[in-house]
Amino acid sequence: MNMKNTGISILIIAVIGVGYWLISPAFITTTVDESLPEELMPVVEQLMIQAPEEMRHVFKEEMMEMANQEHVVEETMEPAKGPTPELPRVGNFIDVAHHGSGLAKLFTTADGGLLRLEDLDVLNGPDLRVLLSPNIGVERSGDLGDYVEIGKLKGNKGNQNYTIPADLNINDFNSVIIYCKPFHVVFNSANLK
Repeated sequence: MNMKNTGISILIIAVIGVGYWLISPAFITTTVDESLPEELMPVVEQLMIQAPEEMRHVFKEEMMEMANQEHVVEETMEPAKGPTPELPRVGNFIDVAHHGSGLAKLFTTADGGLLRLEDLDVLNGPDLRVLLSPNIGVERSGDLGDYVEIGKLKGNKGNQNYTIPADLNINDFNSVIIYCKPFHVVFNSANLK
Protein backbone atom coordinates (compact mmCIF):
# COMPACT_ATOMS: atom_id res chain seq x y z
CA MET A 1 0.00 0.00 0.00
CA ASN A 2 2.80 2.41 0.87
CA MET A 3 4.60 1.60 -2.41
CA LYS A 4 1.34 2.23 -4.30
CA ASN A 5 0.93 5.70 -2.69
CA THR A 6 4.54 6.57 -3.58
CA GLY A 7 3.95 5.57 -7.20
CA ILE A 8 0.78 7.65 -7.40
CA SER A 9 2.57 10.64 -5.83
CA ILE A 10 5.40 10.40 -8.37
CA LEU A 11 2.87 10.13 -11.22
CA ILE A 12 0.97 13.21 -9.98
CA ILE A 13 4.19 15.23 -9.70
CA ALA A 14 5.21 14.17 -13.22
CA VAL A 15 1.81 15.12 -14.65
CA ILE A 16 1.93 18.51 -12.93
CA GLY A 17 5.47 19.12 -14.23
CA VAL A 18 4.59 18.21 -17.81
CA GLY A 19 1.37 20.22 -17.61
CA TYR A 20 3.25 23.29 -16.41
CA TRP A 21 5.83 22.91 -19.22
CA LEU A 22 3.04 22.67 -21.82
CA ILE A 23 0.74 25.42 -20.58
CA SER A 24 2.97 28.03 -18.92
CA PRO A 25 4.47 29.50 -22.14
CA ALA A 26 1.00 30.62 -23.20
CA PHE A 27 0.93 32.93 -20.16
CA ILE A 28 4.52 34.16 -20.42
CA THR A 29 5.44 37.03 -22.73
CA THR A 30 9.04 37.62 -23.73
CA THR A 31 9.76 40.87 -25.57
CA VAL A 32 12.97 41.29 -27.56
CA ASP A 33 13.98 44.64 -29.12
CA GLU A 34 17.13 44.25 -31.22
CA SER A 35 18.10 47.05 -33.58
CA LEU A 36 18.76 46.59 -37.26
CA PRO A 37 22.51 46.06 -37.86
CA GLU A 38 24.21 49.24 -39.06
CA GLU A 39 25.48 47.64 -42.29
CA LEU A 40 21.86 47.20 -43.42
CA MET A 41 20.94 50.87 -43.01
CA PRO A 42 21.74 51.58 -46.73
CA VAL A 43 19.07 49.03 -47.63
CA VAL A 44 16.53 50.90 -45.52
CA GLU A 45 17.62 54.10 -47.25
CA GLN A 46 17.18 52.46 -50.66
CA LEU A 47 13.69 51.30 -49.67
CA MET A 48 12.87 54.88 -48.73
CA ILE A 49 14.01 56.16 -52.14
CA GLN A 50 11.96 53.52 -54.00
CA ALA A 51 8.85 53.90 -51.84
CA PRO A 52 5.84 55.87 -53.04
CA GLU A 53 5.80 59.49 -51.85
CA GLU A 54 3.17 58.87 -49.16
CA MET A 55 5.30 56.11 -47.58
CA ARG A 56 8.57 58.08 -47.50
CA HIS A 57 7.59 60.06 -44.41
CA VAL A 58 6.87 56.79 -42.57
CA PHE A 59 10.35 55.44 -43.39
CA LYS A 60 11.92 58.74 -42.42
CA GLU A 61 10.10 58.76 -39.05
CA GLU A 62 11.18 55.17 -38.35
CA MET A 63 14.81 55.96 -39.18
CA MET A 64 14.74 59.04 -36.95
CA GLU A 65 13.23 57.00 -34.13
CA MET A 66 15.98 54.37 -34.50
CA ALA A 67 18.60 57.10 -34.54
CA ASN A 68 17.19 58.67 -31.37
CA GLN A 69 16.96 55.33 -29.55
CA GLU A 70 20.51 54.33 -30.42
CA HIS A 71 22.07 57.81 -30.36
CA VAL A 72 23.22 57.31 -33.95
CA VAL A 73 24.84 60.37 -35.50
CA GLU A 74 23.71 61.57 -38.92
CA GLU A 75 26.88 60.24 -40.61
CA THR A 76 25.73 56.65 -40.06
CA MET A 77 22.88 57.29 -42.49
CA GLU A 78 25.32 57.84 -45.38
CA PRO A 79 25.58 54.96 -47.84
CA ALA A 80 28.20 52.44 -46.82
CA LYS A 81 31.35 52.02 -48.86
CA GLY A 82 31.59 48.85 -50.91
CA PRO A 83 28.75 46.65 -52.14
CA THR A 84 25.29 47.51 -50.86
CA PRO A 85 23.24 44.61 -49.50
CA GLU A 86 20.26 43.66 -51.66
CA LEU A 87 16.75 44.78 -50.82
CA PRO A 88 15.05 42.32 -48.50
CA ARG A 89 12.35 39.83 -49.33
CA VAL A 90 9.41 40.62 -47.05
CA GLY A 91 6.35 38.79 -45.75
CA ASN A 92 3.59 39.30 -43.17
CA PHE A 93 2.98 36.63 -40.54
CA ILE A 94 -0.47 35.07 -40.72
CA ASP A 95 -2.45 32.94 -38.29
CA VAL A 96 -2.05 29.20 -38.68
CA ALA A 97 -2.50 27.25 -35.42
CA HIS A 98 -2.53 30.44 -33.32
CA HIS A 99 -3.04 34.18 -33.79
CA GLY A 100 0.09 36.09 -34.75
CA SER A 101 1.28 39.14 -36.62
CA GLY A 102 4.48 40.89 -37.61
CA LEU A 103 6.85 41.25 -40.50
CA ALA A 104 9.64 38.93 -41.68
CA LYS A 105 12.47 40.51 -43.70
CA LEU A 106 15.15 38.34 -45.29
CA PHE A 107 18.28 40.34 -46.16
CA THR A 108 21.23 39.18 -48.26
CA THR A 109 24.51 40.28 -46.69
CA ALA A 110 28.21 39.83 -47.45
CA ASP A 111 28.36 37.10 -44.77
CA GLY A 112 25.27 35.21 -45.91
CA GLY A 113 22.04 36.73 -44.74
CA LEU A 114 19.98 38.14 -41.93
CA LEU A 115 16.41 37.36 -40.99
CA ARG A 116 14.72 40.21 -39.16
CA LEU A 117 11.38 39.80 -37.42
CA GLU A 118 9.73 43.18 -36.81
CA ASP A 119 6.72 44.04 -34.66
CA LEU A 120 6.36 40.33 -33.93
CA ASP A 121 3.36 39.44 -31.77
CA VAL A 122 2.72 35.69 -31.60
CA LEU A 123 1.42 33.36 -28.93
CA ASN A 124 4.21 31.87 -26.87
CA GLY A 125 4.54 28.10 -26.71
CA PRO A 126 6.91 25.34 -25.67
CA ASP A 127 10.20 25.30 -27.59
CA LEU A 128 9.26 27.60 -30.50
CA ARG A 129 11.72 27.64 -33.40
CA VAL A 130 12.28 29.87 -36.43
CA LEU A 131 12.42 27.97 -39.71
CA LEU A 132 13.00 28.84 -43.36
CA SER A 133 11.07 26.75 -45.87
CA PRO A 134 11.32 26.56 -49.67
CA ASN A 135 7.51 26.24 -49.81
CA ILE A 136 4.78 28.85 -49.55
CA GLY A 137 1.46 28.53 -47.74
CA VAL A 138 2.92 26.35 -44.98
CA GLU A 139 0.14 25.31 -42.58
CA ARG A 140 1.26 21.88 -41.32
CA SER A 141 4.59 20.24 -40.62
CA GLY A 142 4.09 18.16 -43.77
CA ASP A 143 4.12 21.39 -45.84
CA LEU A 144 7.59 22.41 -44.67
CA GLY A 145 9.62 20.61 -47.33
CA ASP A 146 13.43 20.79 -46.97
CA TYR A 147 13.36 23.43 -44.26
CA VAL A 148 16.26 24.86 -42.26
CA GLU A 149 16.03 25.69 -38.57
CA ILE A 150 17.55 29.13 -37.95
CA GLY A 151 17.29 29.05 -34.17
CA LYS A 152 15.11 29.18 -31.13
CA LEU A 153 12.58 32.04 -31.12
CA LYS A 154 14.15 34.72 -28.89
CA GLY A 155 10.85 36.21 -27.80
CA ASN A 156 7.23 36.13 -28.84
CA LYS A 157 7.04 39.94 -29.12
CA GLY A 158 9.25 42.68 -30.53
CA ASN A 159 12.09 42.96 -33.05
CA GLN A 160 14.78 40.33 -33.45
CA ASN A 161 17.61 39.33 -35.79
CA TYR A 162 18.82 35.89 -36.85
CA THR A 163 22.04 35.33 -38.76
CA ILE A 164 21.77 33.11 -41.84
CA PRO A 165 24.95 31.08 -42.49
CA ALA A 166 26.85 31.88 -45.69
CA ASP A 167 26.55 28.29 -46.91
CA LEU A 168 22.78 28.72 -47.35
CA ASN A 169 21.36 30.31 -50.48
CA ILE A 170 18.59 32.45 -49.03
CA ASN A 171 16.93 32.68 -52.44
CA ASP A 172 16.02 28.99 -52.00
CA PHE A 173 13.59 29.89 -49.20
CA ASN A 174 10.12 31.31 -49.70
CA SER A 175 8.63 31.41 -46.22
CA VAL A 176 9.48 31.99 -42.56
CA ILE A 177 7.79 29.76 -40.01
CA ILE A 178 7.24 29.97 -36.23
CA TYR A 179 7.19 26.28 -35.29
CA CYS A 180 6.51 24.36 -32.08
CA LYS A 181 9.18 21.67 -32.21
CA PRO A 182 7.91 19.19 -29.56
CA PHE A 183 4.40 19.01 -31.07
CA HIS A 184 5.31 19.58 -34.75
CA VAL A 185 2.82 22.46 -35.03
CA VAL A 186 3.10 25.49 -37.31
CA PHE A 187 2.08 28.47 -35.16
CA ASN A 188 2.50 31.17 -37.84
CA SER A 189 3.97 31.56 -41.32
CA ALA A 190 5.02 34.42 -43.59
CA ASN A 191 5.36 34.05 -47.37
CA LEU A 192 8.30 36.07 -48.69
CA LYS A 193 7.96 38.32 -51.76
